[in-house]
Amino acid sequence: MAQRTPIAWLSLVHRKPRLIAAVAGVAFASVLMFVEMGFRYGLFDSQTYAIEMFNADLVILHRQKEALVPQLPFPRRRLAQALGVPQIAAAYPLYVEEYRSTWKNAGNGQDYPILAYGIDPDDPVFLIPDVLRQSEALKQPDTALVDLQSRDFYGPLAAGRAGELSRRHVRIVGTFALGSDFRVDGNIIVSDRTFENAFGNPADPAARRSLVEFGLLKVRPGEDIAAVQRALIAALPDDVRVLTKRELIGLVQDYWNSSKPVGVVFGLGMFVGFLIGVAVCYQILYTDILDHLPQYATLKAIGYHNRDVVLLVMRKAFYLGALGFVVGMACSVGLYAALHAYSGIRMEFTVGRTLVVMLSTIAMCLASAGIAIRKVVETDPAEVF
Repeated sequence: MAQRTPIAWLSLVHRKPRLIAAVAGVAFASVLMFVEMGFRYGLFDSQTYAIEMFNADLVILHRQKEALVPQLPFPRRRLAQALGVPQIAAAYPLYVEEYRSTWKNAGNGQDYPILAYGIDPDDPVFLIPDVLRQSEALKQPDTALVDLQSRDFYGPLAAGRAGELSRRHVRIVGTFALGSDFRVDGNIIVSDRTFENAFGNPADPAARRSLVEFGLLKVRPGEDIAAVQRALIAALPDDVRVLTKRELIGLVQDYWNSSKPVGVVFGLGMFVGFLIGVAVCYQILYTDILDHLPQYATLKAIGYHNRDVVLLVMRKAFYLGALGFVVGMACSVGLYAALHAYSGIRMEFTVGRTLVVMLSTIAMCLASAGIAIRKVVETDPAEVF
């Protein structure tokens, strides 16, 4: 059985320099979409990664709180009230200080803002293995665990070094990996006692510990989390709300996506990248159609219908989009790694995000072909020859 000649593919690859230039143009648009998407979702991932590390089935937070920071604490007694619900196995307070928390670079003597977490060392607050393993050391007064992925301007951060947290001398007893984001450049974890000493009012030290940022709740095994959530909402005053960890992550993503312009900007950037790609692909395909107009006219002269020629051009655009996407994705892997190393922002490939860029790249090429194809459809073989 005779095989059909792959005209679209052979037409695309028979001139290698032109093929390389065309694929490079499509790859550029694909990389632009990858980078804009990386920044957009990097914003979300970096803001929610700390929440992913919460050891909680349900989370209590202030009624009006929408993100990890800024601070909006609630009374710690809400955790005791939550423990009154029989299905709750444990409640862990988590303190957060953003406004008054600074770390002094021992090299230049400068103070830099840092996000401070306060925990009870006996509570498994975070799911970060290094924190769980080293939290016992936080029982010593004025000790801290520091984030190794904090920005370089904090100076050397290693176990055994001394430093100043908000002008209070502390000793680093361990490190962990959490990462920075668009708002926070570094993280530090201390015990609730050290937290109180560093950020409390000397006249009333206990007052600082009476206000917590998050209440992390563990539900007893076998219990229906949704039912326990409803019971907690009924039992607690309306100055707080109770969310699952997934709901809290969704709340933070919505906050940055809709309430803050940065989410909109990166989303618009991806759309602009798509439009740039359409323009680039149109120029590539239109030029290719003009150069091959006699060949297309010949196909029509020997009996090809307009529909057949359109399908041929569309198939060629599909191949071009697929090749451009593969090259663009390969370049984006290196760019993501470099951007993460430089900025600390989490730049991650996922199957869903990769599919979005792949489909957008191919759609971009097909849309360009749909615009450029009019020249072929309107061509009369008698006029060409």
